[in-house]
Amino acid sequence: MLGRPVISPLPRILKLGVAVGQCLIQLAKAEGAKSIIATAGSDEKTRLCEELGATNGINYKTTDWGEEVKKIAPDGVDFIVDFILGILPLHSPK
Repeated sequence: MLGRPVISPLPRILKLGVAVGQCLIQLAKAEGAKSIIATAGSDEKTRLCEELGATNGINYKTTDWGEEVKKIAPDGVDFIVDFILGILPLHSPK
């Protein structure tokens, strides 16, 4: 990541991915993120994400993760982190 994203008073972050994402969860929590939504491919991995500081873990293999995110953050999220695309500072579409 180049630069540093501006964290709003109530940031909502959606994390997509695994290993490096575990570090992201901890860093986002340390920087004051109030809501961190993490996706993972098993219930075990979503529990790990929550243990590391994610406020919500979603198993993308058993759940429609897009619909779950809409329920958790109906006004969208501040950042979507995808480890192929990088950090996208945008509000998610509804």
